Amino acid sequence: EGADDVKDFVSISPTRFEVAKGDKQYVTVSIAPDAGVVLDRYHFSLGLTYLGFTVFQKPFCVDVFGVENFTIESGDDFVVRRCRVETILFTVKNTGTLEDDYQIELEDVPGMLVQAVPATFSLGPGGSRDVELVLSTSLNTAPDLGDYDLKIIVRSPRLAKRVTFPVTFVSSELPGESFLSITEHYFEVNAGVPAQFSVHVQNSGEEALRAVELFVEGLADNWFVVEAGAQDVGAEGESVFNVLFFVPAGEASRDFQLRATALNGESVRVNASLEVVQPAGVLDLSVSGVEFYGPAEDRQVVVSVVVTNNGPSIVSGVKAAGEGFSSQPSQVSLNPGESKSMIVSFKGEPGTRVPVQVTSSTGMLTDPVEVEVAAPESQPFTWLPLAIVALIVLLAAYAWYTNKGIQEEKNEIQPPEHFAEDDSVSEARLEEFEEEVEDKAEPKKKFRKKRKKGKKKGA
Repeated sequence: EGADDVKDFVSISPTRFEVAKGDKQYVTVSIAPDAGVVLDRYHFSLGLTYLGFTVFQKPFCVDVFGVENFTIESGDDFVVRRCRVETILFTVKNTGTLEDDYQIELEDVPGMLVQAVPATFSLGPGGSRDVELVLSTSLNTAPDLGDYDLKIIVRSPRLAKRVTFPVTFVSSELPGESFLSITEHYFEVNAGVPAQFSVHVQNSGEEALRAVELFVEGLADNWFVVEAGAQDVGAEGESVFNVLFFVPAGEASRDFQLRATALNGESVRVNASLEVVQPAGVLDLSVSGVEFYGPAEDRQVVVSVVVTNNGPSIVSGVKAAGEGFSSQPSQVSLNPGESKSMIVSFKGEPGTRVPVQVTSSTGMLTDPVEVEVAAPESQPFTWLPLAIVALIVLLAAYAWYTNKGIQEEKNEIQPPEHFAEDDSVSEARLEEFEEEVEDKAEPKKKFRKKRKKGKKKGA
């Protein structure tokens, strides 16, 4: 027993026989594939029946080999989208020494139209040829989504090979080419305000779809929440998914995609738009004064502003917006209807107009107020600094002159000329001085002599 292609080259003899008790009967199995048999593995089984009942059956397999004179090269895996025309490319190469004719035979795949281009061709020794398998399907007649083995046979006069292409059959995800559809494509939200929408997912097929999920793609994760999880959608039915959007103030409108998938691989993807409307008049900014410091190449601008919360709720984290801008205090919170003063500082180029804005922790922005950066004022000429410098110089000169006069007077004081002594006068005065000293010393000598005499008498 086996497939028809196996029966073409496998036979047994005899097919009917009698076996006496205790005897043996040999059966010959002949396997004789000719050149037209495809090189492949084949399965068959041998069975023994008695009076219409199967009493023995054993499976066998046989691998058919041959002298290969051509090769086939292709990729490993292929993805085929439903409702699209797809191609699978492979190459046939003649590795023999003779020219051969080749033919591509296709095995039927229900619900899929397959064509080989070209279907026949000739190759000389060493020659090769690219062949395309063109596949096309439709929505209602296509096979189920999933993995398939697409098989073909490449045949030459002396050899035939079976080639298997692993194919994954998927949905194209385009509207109209899927049993799933999404009805809502446009959403309008106010920046900084949560908004909830209902998104309807429909199933146009005749079978229920299990575990259908809705995904939002192309938006920041903190901008949305899909509240409903996986749902079953009945045949020709629909399910509703709630999507909550929250877009921070100051963000622009965006295009994104909605994607619905089912457990069996069915899926659809649609383009959608998120229109973001900025809130008007929640934060108001006014300028109360502007001051400038520093030279033109490093011009510092200090702007005094008043920020007012015109909204119904508290606005926190209010601070200067933009790179290079700083505020003092660094940030403030405003109750509904409250106003606060702030200082916004930045560097600016003289002659330019710089927009000043403040923002909140939720991204809310005020309308910009332009501040013109003034150039440094040139200082008018005045005689006062020059007069002060001249006065300091005069005082210093007067002090120096006075000092010099006193020093010269000290140097000019000398004893009168009549006090000048020559050598003779000096000697005379020295002699007189010595005589005076001797006269004064004489009485002492006499007194000493008298005392010595008195001691002798007493003795």
